[in-house]
Amino acid sequence: MNPTTGRRRWDRLGPRLEAVLAAVGRARVLADVGTDHGYLPAAAILRGQAQRAIATDLRRAPLEAARRVVRAAGVEGAVELRQGAGLEPLAPGEADAVVVAGLHGKTIAAILRDGAPRLLPGTRIVLQPTRGADALRLPALAAIPRAASPAPTAGPAGRDSGAGHPPAPPGRWTLWIALEGEGLVTEGRHTYVVIRGRVVGRGVLPPGEGGGPTGGGAAASPHPKGEPAPAEAWFDISDEPAFVWLWDGATSAAALALAALARRSGVDPREAVARVGPALLVAERGGPHPQLARWLDELGRPWRRALQMNPGSTQRAVASRRRAAAWLAFLREVGRLAGVADATPAPN
Repeated sequence: MNPTTGRRRWDRLGPRLEAVLAAVGRARVLADVGTDHGYLPAAAILRGQAQRAIATDLRRAPLEAARRVVRAAGVEGAVELRQGAGLEPLAPGEADAVVVAGLHGKTIAAILRDGAPRLLPGTRIVLQPTRGADALRLPALAAIPRAASPAPTAGPAGRDSGAGHPPAPPGRWTLWIALEGEGLVTEGRHTYVVIRGRVVGRGVLPPGEGGGPTGGGAAASPHPKGEPAPAEAWFDISDEPAFVWLWDGATSAAALALAALARRSGVDPREAVARVGPALLVAERGGPHPQLARWLDELGRPWRRALQMNPGSTQRAVASRRRAAAWLAFLREVGRLAGVADATPAPN
């Protein structure tokens, strides 16, 4: 129980974890990576959203706290606690839904990179970074038609996409993940992103397969016939990325619109797309997410601080103010484009 309110935290989660659980839907086995106090898996079992849950954490102390929560919730038989880094405590394909929430985006990206062999095609993933969501959005390709069965090009020595549960090969694997949507949730003074996707393929990306006009070659494609990616897929794919998103047409179009807007504002287009998140512009029946204004304001906070903290006339201070002003102008234009013009107020 929460000692200050007396209510049971696994019965009524905060807005952030409620949004994550809603994104999970139903699962046979839910894996909560970095579970902390274990509220999410306990709630998932009690609400019938998962038949079984695996709660993992790197450290012993959070797992002991989770053990107490699981015991108090009466779900000890359905929630298994395991200590380990990232996805290491999971067997390949053991969980059909994996949640990684409450960590920095770079940390989540590293977990996906290191745990790729454990995420078989069909696995649903829900990612909720506290910061650094831009580390989770690129690289990306326009979606392959549903009629095709996406599977990465076979890597060295005939390594395949994971069909038949092969043993994990040495080296880094690339996950091909179909983006199923992004949401926003506000808790306290912060707004957070919730990203949903499904693994549709995995394998070793052959060296030299890099993406788009800025990558100096044909974009790597998960199409089984090896056809080149659509022209919209200009977002760089470096050698052996941790994951590559497959976007639908609406998200791809929104990304191109953001990139064009960024160029006019003097902002790096790739960074702009990754920070804003094009899926949020088409999240609700083709329109922007209802909380997009809050998200743009969240993105604008560090740039407003940069203006205030760099008042001097040195070259570095002037460059910092110029960059901050360009980003704030870009975010205001995004708001106008999406119909939320007052989302990021101009600095005083």
